[in-house]
Formats: sequence, C-alpha cells, structure tokens
Amino acid sequence: MLANGSAIEKPEDLAHVTLLREIVGDDWDTWFTCADSKMLETMRGPRFVHCELTMRAAEEGHGVALAYSALTNDEITNGTLVKLFDLETPPKVIYSLTCREGATNRPSIAAFRNWIVAKAANVTSNHH
Repeated sequence: MLANGSAIEKPEDLAHVTLLREIVGDDWDTWFTCADSKMLETMRGPRFVHCELTMRAAEEGHGVALAYSALTNDEITNGTLVKLFDLETPPKVIYSLTCREGATNRPSIAAFRNWIVAKAANVTSNHH
C-alpha cells in the first residue's frame, strides 16, 4: 500500500513509487514489457551496485524492487518483503569476473577474460 493509502494493484500504480534499480542486470524494462505496460518512460529511482543492497533498501521501505524469488522466499514468508505481482520475467544470466587490482591487463588474464566472455556470449545466444 502506498503512503497515501492507495493500493498497488496494477503495473501503472508503480508510477507513484520509487523503483529501486541495479547498475548491472536491471530488468525493469523487461518486467514492464512482460506486464504489457508502457511505464518505461516514467522509470525513476536510485541504482544500487548489488542485489543485496537493493533488497535492503526495499526492506527499509525506500521503494519497490525486482528480485530473484529464490533469494527472497524467506523475507516474503516472514513478511519483511511483500510480493506485489505474480509476474515473473525470463531468467537472466549475469557473469562476473574478478582479479587483483592492476592485473587486468596481464596477458594471461586478458586472454582468459576474452575466452570466457566469448564462451558466455555463445551460451547466452544459444538460450534465446
């Protein structure tokens, strides 16, 4: 329920709330497309660097977030978070690669990075 007492019953009601977004993997555009909504033009809200930060902001009442259901089942069960809609988007795969600071341009790391990025692109393109 919104602060003014009105309920969030349809995707268009989200125009009146802050949408919590992520820097990497933000999927609100896909969600609104799956919801057959034209809300894309009105999306606003802070961007977080990690999904755990996004969920914490949602738990603290700072807005509405998208989340992987597997990561929020406990919070929904105990009432810390509320699932607003039954709509789920197709799964999205995100890869991360880390190394020691300053080592990103070492030939062996660059070769591995290029190889893994090419492999990930093939896997992702074969699933669509």
